[in-house]
Amino acid sequence: MRVDQRDIVLISLNPTRGREQKGTRPAVVISGNAYHHSSLCIVCPLTTTIHSFVGNIILKPDTVNNLDKTSEVLVGHVRTISFDRVSKKIGSITEAELEGIFKGIDLILDR
Repeated sequence: MRVDQRDIVLISLNPTRGREQKGTRPAVVISGNAYHHSSLCIVCPLTTTIHSFVGNIILKPDTVNNLDKTSEVLVGHVRTISFDRVSKKIGSITEAELEGIFKGIDLILDR
C-alpha cells in the first residue's frame, strides 16, 4: 500500500510492551516519501482520550481527515512501522498540522 506524508492511516500496533500505544488505531504518517522506499514509515498514533499532553496537537473531525472523533496526536509515541501494519488510508492532515506535530516533537526533545 502506498502511504504519503500527512496521511492518516489505520495501523495495528500489537504486540506492544509496557505503556506503548496498542491496538488498531489511526496514526499520522510523518516520514517523507523518500524514506518509504524501505517499506517503512514513521508515524504518530492518535488517541480519542484527550489529555493535552505537552507537544501534542488536537485534530477535530472534518472532511479531510475523516476522523469520527476529536483525537490527540501522540508525538511522544513516534514509531517506525512496516507497511504490513497499515490496513487502510483514512484521510490526511494539513501542512500546518504537520508543522504542529514537528514543533511538538522538537518540544519534547528539548530542541
